[in-house]
Amino acid sequence: MRYRAKWPLQHEFLRTLVVQHQAEQMPPGRIMLVGDSLTELAEVPELCGRRTFNVGIAGSTAGDWVPLLPGLIARAKPSAVVIGLGMNDATHKISTPIAVWEDNFDQLLATIGKRPALVMAVPVIEPAKGLGPAIDLKRRKAINDSARRLAIRHGFRFSESPLSVRGETFDGIHYDLPGAIKFGRRMQALCPA
Repeated sequence: MRYRAKWPLQHEFLRTLVVQHQAEQMPPGRIMLVGDSLTELAEVPELCGRRTFNVGIAGSTAGDWVPLLPGLIARAKPSAVVIGLGMNDATHKISTPIAVWEDNFDQLLATIGKRPALVMAVPVIEPAKGLGPAIDLKRRKAINDSARRLAIRHGFRFSESPLSVRGETFDGIHYDLPGAIKFGRRMQALCPA
């Protein structure tokens, strides 16, 4: 039987406290992985020959990261940043206008500064499985189009390639363990030669 939290935001709150505390102790120069539950669950201990600092927070949206990311970057001093956000913003329950999402995401990318960054698309989901029906596919496309445009405008890379989740999830969205390991391998393929 799976545990169902009485207060779903409790994890988000506690995880936020944990990553803030870890950022204060993190040696500089790691690659920071920023995102939602897909990032938090990812198995990517090293990327492009550098250790990573996974600050993924399940349930988070782009708007949640606007006040959080500047402090994390200032404390952890990452050498590069990977952003994988938007799945929660693409759910049917989120009513934030796309223009507001774009403004939030633009602020996040500006926070990264001159560091190299990779912006990853919201992945294709398994719409008939578990949580899959919660995703608004038109909204997902609009978010990806905006993320691509903003990444290019800020001089960052944008990638859809490592994000296939078909047959690799336990609920239509979140990677199962083999899927998380494959995701990490696909991330390695994005490293510059």
